[in-house]
Amino acid sequence: MDNQNTFNEQIVNQNNIEPAKPNKVKVFFFCLWVVAAMLIAQLVVTYAGLAPKMIQAFTEAGGDMVKYQEVYLDKVMSAPELLTYIQVCASLAMALVAVIWYYNGYVKKAKAAGTYKPITKKIKNANQVLFVLFGTLAVYPLACVLQYLGMTLMPNYAAGVSQALNMALGGSAILGLITAVILAPIGEEVAMRGIIVQRAKTAYSVVGVAIISAVLFGVFHLNLIQGIYVLPMGLFWGYVAYRFNSAVPTIIGHFINNLLGMTVALIFNPLDNIWVTVVVFIVLAAISAVFGAKCDYLKDVEQ
Repeated sequence: MDNQNTFNEQIVNQNNIEPAKPNKVKVFFFCLWVVAAMLIAQLVVTYAGLAPKMIQAFTEAGGDMVKYQEVYLDKVMSAPELLTYIQVCASLAMALVAVIWYYNGYVKKAKAAGTYKPITKKIKNANQVLFVLFGTLAVYPLACVLQYLGMTLMPNYAAGVSQALNMALGGSAILGLITAVILAPIGEEVAMRGIIVQRAKTAYSVVGVAIISAVLFGVFHLNLIQGIYVLPMGLFWGYVAYRFNSAVPTIIGHFINNLLGMTVALIFNPLDNIWVTVVVFIVLAAISAVFGAKCDYLKDVEQ
């Protein structure tokens, strides 16, 4: 069968006939499955970590489900360190699943075919680096503006999301920083801008790939506030991953973005100075656009 497939590919190549593109709907559902798989990996670890607390609460409640919920919530709220440890393990599990999947599904095959290139060989000049850097810096204040709008329109919902994030990462400042700045970006970018972009680009143009990457990135966060303000990040990084044919630049960009989110507010809170944040976004976006216009890869890196 493999020999027959190889023979057919040779015939196609000899006659300069492009192979038919995969069905767009099937490709989209595959991308959706990637998101589901990443969430399942996290949920399995999360519930495994919470199982002892769940059992203790159920035993103390004596089968009363209303009391069980109260006892369980009290036990969880009183153990912030446990929640942070669980979040670290869940993020690590997702990162491992994504990296193994991406390597075996794409990198290993590209190396076997002799088409693999490290990111260092795909960067042709400093303009490319500066385009990605300033673009990454620009999407951070834009995300803050969208977050501000979400908080203004849905204050109670936004407060609940903020409380959940603080519970998950507030048990240890160091572990919270490691999770938010290193583990989460690796897992999310390898999945969204690695696996999903590689599969989506077989059926969609760069615009379609960027949109799918952004929308599913929003869906992955499972809440409306984050789902909205991560859209510009997903669009920009989806575009970058498509053009560079690599998730490495977006992983670094995600590192930078999350680090800004964990540190900038200590000096200057973008949400308290929203018009300044808007101006910062416009300036950084303009600088990124200037370097983008100078990039050779905007024309030829896809080839």
